[in-house]
Amino acid sequence: MTPASDLAPAQRAAILRAAASLGVLGNGATSGPRLLSVLCDPTASARTVAQLLDREPALSARVLRVANSAFYGRSRTVSSIDKAIVLLGLDSIRGIAAAACLERLTTGPGAVTSVSLPAIVAHSIATAAAADELARRLRVGGAADAFLTGLLHNLGVFMQLRLDPARMQQVAEALAEAPEADIRAVEAAGGVVGHEQCFEVLAEEWNFPEPMAAAAGHHHRPLQAPAPHQPFTAIISLAANLAWRSGHHHPLEPGGGVAARDAAALLAIEAAVLEEIGGLLPTRVAEFRSALSAA
Repeated sequence: MTPASDLAPAQRAAILRAAASLGVLGNGATSGPRLLSVLCDPTASARTVAQLLDREPALSARVLRVANSAFYGRSRTVSSIDKAIVLLGLDSIRGIAAAACLERLTTGPGAVTSVSLPAIVAHSIATAAAADELARRLRVGGAADAFLTGLLHNLGVFMQLRLDPARMQQVAEALAEAPEADIRAVEAAGGVVGHEQCFEVLAEEWNFPEPMAAAAGHHHRPLQAPAPHQPFTAIISLAANLAWRSGHHHPLEPGGGVAARDAAALLAIEAAVLEEIGGLLPTRVAEFRSALSAA
């Protein structure tokens, strides 16, 4: 895979335009409020996040529905974003809001595509839930950071679909014939910029935390991430595989056998633990998505 730093300026500019055109990432690639950028900023204060969400009533409503859902074991006890932050914590609210941003991509401008956008979102939520659980059990990185990174690890796919939907359909067809193929090789053969590269460009532009940028940029090859970030990257890689194995996959997501084996070996995690976490995902994802998508 060509490092994102080696992409031509025109390619980088096109990726940033694609990110800006998604509609939930801000008013432009270089100006305006960048919602996901703020949500992923560990230095953003509770007040900043609350004010940002309060300016988006529809998004706030979705966040509160999830905060009051079975996913968090609550039943209509959270009536405002400020209260939600107090009861659930800022990190949880950041994750819920980021998930709501992804969910809006399935109905926003340009959402019509032969590749199922809801399936990409479901896979992302399943990866986030698995990453959260893995991080808690293994005490690798923060669970909140793992949730956010798992949620956004496929954000580059949305950018790819904006950049070249026709070629992405060909990538999907190639993966349908070989579900466990090396996604980097398939993307390269299809003449598209890799989804990991797309994310890295955005991460650099917005100065995402290094562990998040490394994990999302190397989740298909965790051992190629910078050494300090390999365990956290392995969490995301393994979580994505658990999501795939639990039925939460999409046409542009490979089975990831090699990456999952590398990640499991690096983390020294037992197969029984992975089976247990995978078994929890269908219910957890259904609870989260039901609240997020409710009218």
